[in-house]
Amino acid sequence: MKPTYFEDYAQDGPNVDNTLLLQFLIDRFDESLERANPRFPLLFQGLALSSVAHDEEAESEVRGILLPEGQLRRCRAILAQALERDPEAELSDQKRDKQDEEYPPLDEPTCRQFLLSAIREANAMINAADYRYASILKMLGWISLQHYPRRLKEFQIVWESCDEYPDEAIQRAVEVLSKAVRRKNRV
Repeated sequence: MKPTYFEDYAQDGPNVDNTLLLQFLIDRFDESLERANPRFPLLFQGLALSSVAHDEEAESEVRGILLPEGQLRRCRAILAQALERDPEAELSDQKRDKQDEEYPPLDEPTCRQFLLSAIREANAMINAADYRYASILKMLGWISLQHYPRRLKEFQIVWESCDEYPDEAIQRAVEVLSKAVRRKNRV
């Protein structure tokens, strides 16, 4: 019997393949580097750091450069190197506890920034008809809706009901995320 979608969530949200996350971030770095004034949003800075958490060398390097202006190329290179390494290493319970202390839950204004970024990413996926990073959007939505339990539940139901159809899931997820942006519908 297939587990329900809600059982697929780890305690800290939906699981995303680290290789896919690294490739997603590299693509976003490439897009940013094509602009006149490259900037990497706070959301992606956090994802970049978490994507290399299993690789102490890369984590140390990324942490050291996150992210003064002009360092995007170097950080992108580190992510590419981490992608080439074997990401099979598991975090020890001790390191996970230390990370929990270092990275407390996000406050509501930060969740709102994540929410706006998730909507932008979803719309970009829809406009390009490119759904290979659908699981990344699922993770971004989960992170961004932590202060909005009703919207989080709706978001999870969208993914459960459209699991086989990422294009439909993304379109419906945008509706839920957009409701959360509007102050009166946040709950």
